[in-house]
Amino acid sequence: MSRKPILCLDFDGVLHSYTSGWKGAAVIPDPPVAGAMQFLLEAVKHFEVHIFSSRSNQIGGQKAMREWLGYWSVAHLPHDTDLSFLGDIKWPNEKPPAMVTIDDRAITFTGAWPSIESLLAFQPWNKKPAGEPAMAAAELPIGEQLARANERQNTGYRLVQKIASEVGYGFMTASLAEKVADYLDGKRVEV
Repeated sequence: MSRKPILCLDFDGVLHSYTSGWKGAAVIPDPPVAGAMQFLLEAVKHFEVHIFSSRSNQIGGQKAMREWLGYWSVAHLPHDTDLSFLGDIKWPNEKPPAMVTIDDRAITFTGAWPSIESLLAFQPWNKKPAGEPAMAAAELPIGEQLARANERQNTGYRLVQKIASEVGYGFMTASLAEKVADYLDGKRVEV
C-alpha cells in the first residue's frame, strides 16, 4: 500500500477563522472557516493531513487545537459522521515535508521573486479591504471561493452573537438593526 501524500494545513486563518486575533496559544475563541470541517473529512481520504501552526510548539497549543477541532467537527458535520478521521490527523512540531501546504500567510513561489513592496503590502484573505478589486467568482480558485463564503458566514455568526447579547438585555440598538438589514441585503458589514 502506497503512502498518501502529505497535505499541511495552517490553523489560524485557514481552519480557525481567527476573527478575534491572537489571544494565546491555548485560547481559540472563534468558529471555523466555512467548509473547513467538511474539507478535512474529505481530505483525510486522499492525504495524510498534518496541522502545523505557530501554536504547535507552544505550551497548550496542540491540545487546544485538538479540542477545538473535536468540538467544531461535532458541531458542523452531520450527526452520523464517523469522527474517527480525527485520529488520522497528524500534529507535527516541525514543518512536514508536504506535497502541498494551505496557509493564509504564504505566497506561491513561481520562480520569479516578488517585489519587496508587494511583500510589505501583503494581507491575508480575511484582512483585505472591502473595496479591493475582486476576481469574478468563476475565475477564483476553489479555496478563495470558500474563503469568501466563510467571510460572509463569519459576519453572520458575529451578528447573531451580538443580537443575542443585546436581546438578552431586552433591546437591540438601531445601529445593530441597520447592520442586520444591510447584511440581509447582501451588503458587506463590519461587526
